[in-house]
Amino acid sequence: MISAGESHVLALGTDGTVWAWGANASGQLGDGTTTDKNSPVKIEALSNIVAISAGNKYSLAVDSSGNVWAWGANKSGQLGDGSNLDKNSPVKITLDSGIVSVSAATTHSLAVDSSVEVWAWGANSDGQLGNGSSSTSYIPVKVKGLTDVISVTGNSYFYRIYYDAYNTSNMKESDYSLALKNDGSVYLWGFKHVDVEGTTYDKTNVPGKVANLSNIVQIAGGNYRDLAIKD
Repeated sequence: MISAGESHVLALGTDGTVWAWGANASGQLGDGTTTDKNSPVKIEALSNIVAISAGNKYSLAVDSSGNVWAWGANKSGQLGDGSNLDKNSPVKITLDSGIVSVSAATTHSLAVDSSVEVWAWGANSDGQLGNGSSSTSYIPVKVKGLTDVISVTGNSYFYRIYYDAYNTSNMKESDYSLALKNDGSVYLWGFKHVDVEGTTYDKTNVPGKVANLSNIVQIAGGNYRDLAIKD
Protein backbone atom coordinates (compact mmCIF):
# COMPACT_ATOMS: atom_id res chain seq x y z
CA MET A 1 0.00 0.00 0.00
CA ILE A 2 1.14 3.55 -0.76
CA SER A 3 -0.38 6.92 0.07
CA ALA A 4 0.64 10.33 -1.27
CA GLY A 5 0.01 13.50 0.73
CA GLU A 6 0.47 17.12 -0.28
CA SER A 7 4.27 16.86 -0.44
CA HIS A 8 5.23 13.55 1.17
CA VAL A 9 4.66 9.86 0.52
CA LEU A 10 4.10 6.83 2.77
CA ALA A 11 4.62 3.18 1.85
CA LEU A 12 3.51 0.13 3.81
CA GLY A 13 5.72 -2.94 3.62
CA THR A 14 4.40 -6.50 3.58
CA ASP A 15 6.12 -6.95 6.96
CA GLY A 16 4.10 -4.14 8.59
CA THR A 17 6.84 -1.53 8.42
CA VAL A 18 6.22 2.04 7.20
CA TRP A 19 8.54 4.05 4.99
CA ALA A 20 8.32 7.78 4.21
CA TRP A 21 9.97 10.38 1.99
CA GLY A 22 9.51 13.95 0.76
CA ALA A 23 8.89 17.20 2.65
CA ASN A 24 9.23 17.03 6.44
CA ALA A 25 8.98 20.57 7.85
CA SER A 26 6.09 19.53 10.13
CA GLY A 27 7.52 16.13 11.01
CA GLN A 28 5.18 14.32 8.61
CA LEU A 29 7.82 11.67 7.82
CA GLY A 30 7.75 10.48 11.43
CA ASP A 31 11.49 9.84 11.70
CA GLY A 32 12.02 12.16 14.67
CA THR A 33 13.36 15.02 12.54
CA THR A 34 12.05 17.88 10.41
CA THR A 35 14.57 17.29 7.63
CA ASP A 36 13.31 16.58 4.10
CA LYS A 37 14.25 13.18 2.65
CA ASN A 38 14.66 12.40 -1.06
CA SER A 39 14.76 8.64 -0.48
CA PRO A 40 12.63 6.41 1.78
CA VAL A 41 13.35 6.30 5.52
CA LYS A 42 11.90 3.66 7.83
CA ILE A 43 9.69 4.92 10.66
CA GLU A 44 11.32 2.96 13.48
CA ALA A 45 8.56 3.70 16.01
CA LEU A 46 5.96 1.75 13.99
CA SER A 47 5.45 -2.00 13.57
CA ASN A 48 2.64 -4.37 12.60
CA ILE A 49 0.92 -1.64 10.58
CA VAL A 50 -2.02 -2.62 8.36
CA ALA A 51 -3.21 0.75 6.94
CA ILE A 52 -1.71 4.18 6.20
CA SER A 53 -2.89 7.58 5.01
CA ALA A 54 -0.84 10.67 4.11
CA GLY A 55 -2.58 14.04 4.41
CA ASN A 56 -1.60 17.68 4.19
CA LYS A 57 1.69 17.76 6.15
CA TYR A 58 0.64 14.93 8.48
CA SER A 59 0.20 11.16 8.50
CA LEU A 60 -1.94 8.41 10.04
CA ALA A 61 -1.44 4.67 10.48
CA VAL A 62 -3.41 1.74 11.94
CA ASP A 63 -1.72 -1.26 13.55
CA SER A 64 -2.91 -4.86 13.70
CA SER A 65 -4.43 -4.29 17.16
CA GLY A 66 -6.66 -1.47 15.86
CA ASN A 67 -4.61 1.37 17.34
CA VAL A 68 -4.27 4.66 15.44
CA TRP A 69 -0.91 6.40 15.23
CA ALA A 70 -0.48 10.01 14.06
CA TRP A 71 2.38 12.42 13.37
CA GLY A 72 3.16 15.70 11.60
CA ALA A 73 1.22 18.99 11.49
CA ASN A 74 -1.35 19.44 14.25
CA LYS A 75 -2.41 23.10 14.38
CA SER A 76 -6.08 22.10 14.04
CA GLY A 77 -5.87 19.00 16.22
CA GLN A 78 -5.83 16.70 13.20
CA LEU A 79 -3.54 14.24 15.00
CA GLY A 80 -6.24 13.60 17.62
CA ASP A 81 -3.88 13.43 20.61
CA GLY A 82 -5.64 16.17 22.58
CA SER A 83 -3.18 18.90 21.62
CA ASN A 84 -2.44 21.26 18.74
CA LEU A 85 1.32 20.70 18.76
CA ASP A 86 3.17 19.19 15.78
CA LYS A 87 4.80 15.78 16.33
CA ASN A 88 7.83 14.51 14.41
CA SER A 89 7.37 10.92 15.56
CA PRO A 90 4.18 8.82 15.88
CA VAL A 91 1.86 9.19 18.88
CA LYS A 92 -0.91 6.72 19.74
CA ILE A 93 -4.47 8.06 19.70
CA THR A 94 -7.02 7.09 22.33
CA LEU A 95 -10.22 5.63 20.85
CA ASP A 96 -13.10 3.65 22.34
CA SER A 97 -13.12 1.14 19.48
CA GLY A 98 -10.59 -0.73 17.37
CA ILE A 99 -9.97 1.02 14.04
CA VAL A 100 -9.66 -0.71 10.67
CA SER A 101 -9.01 2.22 8.29
CA VAL A 102 -8.18 5.94 8.35
CA SER A 103 -8.19 8.95 6.04
CA ALA A 104 -5.95 11.99 6.54
CA ALA A 105 -7.33 15.15 4.89
CA THR A 106 -6.12 18.75 5.16
CA THR A 107 -6.96 19.72 8.73
CA HIS A 108 -9.27 16.89 9.83
CA SER A 109 -9.08 13.11 10.06
CA LEU A 110 -11.55 10.24 9.67
CA ALA A 111 -11.53 6.62 10.82
CA VAL A 112 -13.76 3.56 10.48
CA ASP A 113 -13.94 1.27 13.51
CA SER A 114 -14.52 -2.47 13.80
CA SER A 115 -18.24 -1.81 14.35
CA VAL A 116 -18.26 -0.04 10.93
CA GLU A 117 -19.02 3.34 12.51
CA VAL A 118 -17.05 6.54 11.81
CA TRP A 119 -14.91 8.77 14.02
CA ALA A 120 -13.51 12.22 13.18
CA TRP A 121 -11.24 14.84 14.73
CA GLY A 122 -9.55 18.15 13.91
CA ALA A 123 -10.92 21.31 12.31
CA ASN A 124 -14.70 21.58 12.05
CA SER A 125 -15.64 25.07 10.83
CA ASP A 126 -17.48 23.56 7.86
CA GLY A 127 -19.06 20.74 9.86
CA GLN A 128 -16.60 18.23 8.39
CA LEU A 129 -16.49 16.19 11.62
CA GLY A 130 -20.17 15.32 11.18
CA ASN A 131 -21.04 15.41 14.88
CA GLY A 132 -23.68 18.13 14.63
CA SER A 133 -21.41 21.01 15.67
CA SER A 134 -18.88 23.39 14.15
CA SER A 135 -16.35 23.21 17.00
CA THR A 136 -12.82 21.96 16.52
CA SER A 137 -12.09 18.72 18.37
CA TYR A 138 -8.57 17.70 19.40
CA ILE A 139 -9.82 14.19 20.21
CA PRO A 140 -11.93 11.73 18.17
CA VAL A 141 -15.71 12.23 18.14
CA LYS A 142 -18.38 9.91 16.70
CA VAL A 143 -19.92 10.94 13.37
CA LYS A 144 -23.70 11.04 13.80
CA GLY A 145 -26.05 8.61 12.13
CA LEU A 146 -23.56 6.57 10.13
CA THR A 147 -23.31 2.78 10.38
CA ASP A 148 -22.32 -0.07 8.10
CA VAL A 149 -19.53 2.05 6.54
CA ILE A 150 -16.91 0.52 4.23
CA SER A 151 -14.58 3.47 3.72
CA VAL A 152 -14.19 7.22 4.29
CA THR A 153 -12.26 10.05 2.69
CA GLY A 154 -11.71 13.64 3.79
CA ASN A 155 -11.31 16.33 1.14
CA SER A 156 -10.88 20.07 0.71
CA TYR A 157 -11.01 22.60 -2.06
CA PHE A 158 -10.19 26.26 -2.56
CA TYR A 159 -12.59 28.84 -3.94
CA ARG A 160 -12.66 32.56 -4.64
CA ILE A 161 -14.79 34.76 -2.40
CA TYR A 162 -14.80 37.29 -5.25
CA TYR A 163 -13.40 37.15 -8.75
CA ASP A 164 -9.99 38.64 -9.36
CA ALA A 165 -7.73 36.70 -11.70
CA TYR A 166 -4.66 38.54 -10.41
CA ASN A 167 -5.25 38.24 -6.68
CA THR A 168 -4.94 34.87 -4.94
CA SER A 169 -5.42 36.38 -1.47
CA ASN A 170 -9.17 36.05 -1.93
CA MET A 171 -8.94 32.26 -2.00
CA LYS A 172 -10.60 30.39 0.84
CA GLU A 173 -10.58 26.71 1.78
CA SER A 174 -13.60 24.53 2.46
CA ASP A 175 -13.44 21.03 3.91
CA TYR A 176 -15.82 18.09 3.74
CA SER A 177 -16.03 14.34 4.24
CA LEU A 178 -17.40 11.35 2.32
CA ALA A 179 -18.38 7.86 3.42
CA LEU A 180 -19.27 4.74 1.44
CA LYS A 181 -21.77 2.36 3.02
CA ASN A 182 -22.06 -1.38 2.46
CA ASP A 183 -25.31 -0.91 0.54
CA GLY A 184 -23.48 1.09 -2.14
CA SER A 185 -24.73 4.52 -1.04
CA VAL A 186 -22.48 7.54 -0.46
CA TYR A 187 -22.87 10.15 2.29
CA LEU A 188 -21.35 13.66 2.51
CA TRP A 189 -20.98 16.29 5.24
CA GLY A 190 -19.16 19.61 5.63
CA PHE A 191 -18.71 21.71 2.47
CA LYS A 192 -19.52 25.42 2.43
CA HIS A 193 -18.52 28.07 -0.07
CA VAL A 194 -19.56 31.28 -1.79
CA ASP A 195 -19.08 31.21 -5.55
CA VAL A 196 -17.81 34.07 -7.71
CA GLU A 197 -21.36 35.25 -8.35
CA GLY A 198 -21.95 35.55 -4.60
CA THR A 199 -24.24 32.52 -4.16
CA THR A 200 -23.78 30.85 -0.77
CA TYR A 201 -23.91 27.07 -0.46
CA ASP A 202 -24.71 26.05 3.10
CA LYS A 203 -22.72 23.51 5.02
CA THR A 204 -24.14 20.43 6.70
CA ASN A 205 -22.65 19.23 9.98
CA VAL A 206 -24.26 15.78 9.85
CA PRO A 207 -24.05 13.21 7.03
CA GLY A 208 -26.52 13.42 4.16
CA LYS A 209 -27.00 10.94 1.33
CA VAL A 210 -25.57 11.93 -2.06
CA ALA A 211 -28.27 11.87 -4.74
CA ASN A 212 -28.02 9.85 -7.97
CA LEU A 213 -25.35 7.48 -6.66
CA SER A 214 -26.06 3.80 -6.10
CA ASN A 215 -24.26 0.46 -6.24
CA ILE A 216 -20.94 2.16 -5.47
CA VAL A 217 -18.00 -0.04 -4.48
CA GLN A 218 -15.19 2.50 -4.12
CA ILE A 219 -14.78 6.26 -3.58
CA ALA A 220 -11.81 8.61 -3.86
CA GLY A 221 -11.34 12.34 -3.82
CA GLY A 222 -8.96 15.24 -4.01
CA ASN A 223 -9.06 19.00 -4.47
CA TYR A 224 -12.00 20.08 -6.66
CA ARG A 225 -13.37 16.60 -7.44
CA ASP A 226 -14.62 13.26 -6.16
CA LEU A 227 -14.78 9.90 -7.91
CA ALA A 228 -16.88 6.79 -7.46
CA ILE A 229 -16.75 3.33 -9.04
CA LYS A 230 -20.01 1.42 -9.58
CA ASP A 231 -20.30 -2.32 -9.30
